Amino acid sequence: MKKISKVVSVLVGSSWQSTNGDTMHTHDYVMEDGQKIQTSHKEQNKFSVGDEVEYEVKSSHPTYGDKGSVGKVNTRGGGGAGYKPDTVGITVGACLNLSVSMFNHGKIDKDKIVATADWLIEQSFALKSKHSNKS
Repeated sequence: MKKISKVVSVLVGSSWQSTNGDTMHTHDYVMEDGQKIQTSHKEQNKFSVGDEVEYEVKSSHPTYGDKGSVGKVNTRGGGGAGYKPDTVGITVGACLNLSVSMFNHGKIDKDKIVATADWLIEQSFALKSKHSNKS
């Protein structure tokens, strides 16, 4: 499970070659929450003392300690907590699709597609407002 903490100390250790030829640098981090973790980055000193990072322990060894990943804090949301879909955009797209479908089936003229979509959007939000207090 990923956690967020600030870096209290970081020590850059040895370098090594990855299987694809990249030079990797070992970093030993101590986090503000007490976690000690070793990871490798392509750059030396990728994160500094005081940086807020997101880390994940992927393996633990009684002698060698915890290994895992350390990266930038994910602020994009993307499916997790805090993700808010564009409900207006979704409603507009759905109403426009319905309006085009009505045109394709001969129910409205081509010059009425946008006006019909606008009317459907207004009706959609009016119904949402009317029913928003119901569970």
